[in-house]
Amino acid sequence: TVQPGQTNCPGNGVCTGALIKPDKNNIAPRLGLAWRPSAKRSTVVRAGWGLYYNSSVYSNVAMNMAQQPPLSTSWNLYLTDGPLSMGNAFVNPAGRATNTSSNTFAVDPNYKNGYAQQWTLNVQQNLPFSFQTTLAYQGTKGTNLERQFRPWVVPPGAAAAPYPTGFTYVTTGDNSIYNALSVTLMRRFRSGLSAQASYQYSKMIDGGQTAQNWLDFRPERAVTGAPQNLNIAFNYSTGQGRRGAAMVSGWKGVIIKDWGIGSTISMGTGSFLTVTSGGASGATKGGSNRADATGLPANDLSGAPANWLFNQNAFSVPAAGTWGNSGRDVVRGPFRLTVNATANRTFRFGERLRMTFNMQASNVLNTVVVTGWNTSLTSKTYGQVTTVANPRTVST
Repeated sequence: TVQPGQTNCPGNGVCTGALIKPDKNNIAPRLGLAWRPSAKRSTVVRAGWGLYYNSSVYSNVAMNMAQQPPLSTSWNLYLTDGPLSMGNAFVNPAGRATNTSSNTFAVDPNYKNGYAQQWTLNVQQNLPFSFQTTLAYQGTKGTNLERQFRPWVVPPGAAAAPYPTGFTYVTTGDNSIYNALSVTLMRRFRSGLSAQASYQYSKMIDGGQTAQNWLDFRPERAVTGAPQNLNIAFNYSTGQGRRGAAMVSGWKGVIIKDWGIGSTISMGTGSFLTVTSGGASGATKGGSNRADATGLPANDLSGAPANWLFNQNAFSVPAAGTWGNSGRDVVRGPFRLTVNATANRTFRFGERLRMTFNMQASNVLNTVVVTGWNTSLTSKTYGQVTTVANPRTVST
C-alpha cells in the first residue's frame, strides 16, 4: 500500500502529495495544409499532422482508486452476529477479521500519459455527373500506451505465489502502429439521388492491454484491429428533380411524390479472436491462459467438418505449469454481409395536419451473421457459435 507523503515510496524516494507524479510535458501541436495545384481543376490535396494525449485516463484512475483501501473501507454485516443498531452498523465485527475488502486496482506512481502521433494525406477530385472521389491515407503511432497486468499470476498447474494476487496493476510502456488506406466514391444529391461507396484497408500492430504472463509482454504484440469493410449507401427522394416525379401532378403525383428510400450495405472480414485454454491461477479478474499452437494454420478449413469456423486442430492444451505459446488474435472471423433499408413519407392534410409513414428493415437478405463463437479450448462448446446478429426484422 502506497499513500501520499510516506517515506518508503517506490524508488527509495518520498511520495508526493498525489498518488501519481505529475506529467507536465503534454504539449500537443497540430499542423494542417490544404493545396489546390491548379485553379482550373478541382483537385485538392490535404495533409495534416497532430500530437494527441489521452487526458481522460486520470479520471478513470481516480475513480478506481477512490474505491480502494485505505481510501475506502467496506465490509459485510451479518444479522446472525447480533442485533443491528447505529452503534455497531459502521464497525467491523471483531470475530470477522477477514471480512474487509482487499485491493482490486493499483497504479504505477510514475504513470505517464501516453500519446499518439497522427498523420493524414488525402486527394479529392470532382468527377462528371456530380460524382466526387477521395483517396486517403492515415497513419497513427502510439507511444507509451497503457498496460495492465495482474502481479504474481501463474499458469494453471503451477504453484501459487506467496504474495497478494487478484488485483490489476496499471502502468505504461506499450507502443502501436496503425496504417490505413481508404477510397471513397460519392455522388452528391442530384435529381433526388445521393450515394456513397467506401472501402478501407487497415493494419494495426500493438501489444494489447492485458498480458497473460505479467513478466513478459513480448508475446502480446500482434496484428490486430478492426475488420476490412466495404460500405455502400444510397438515398433517393421521389419528390426531387424531373426524374424524381417533382413535375408529376394529379393522382399520380399524390402516390409517387415525397417518398424517401434508403439502403446501406456492409460487407467485410470478421474480427480477430484469441483461443484460450482456461484461467490462470491467482487471476480473479480474467487472466486466461492462451492455448498452445500445434503448427497447423488457424484459418485453413480444407478437409474440416462443415460446421467448423476455424481450424480447431491448430490448438492444444498447454502442459501444466506453462503458458500457452499461440499468438494473440490469430483467428479471423468469417465473412459478413448485412443489408438494411428504410422507406418513409409524410402525408399532408391541409395546412395543419400531417401523418408520417416510416418503415425500417434490418438484415433484408436474412443472412446468418456470426458475431461470436466459443474460443475456450477446455469448454464443451469449443468452436461453436455463441452469438449471431438478429434475423430479418421489419418495423413501421
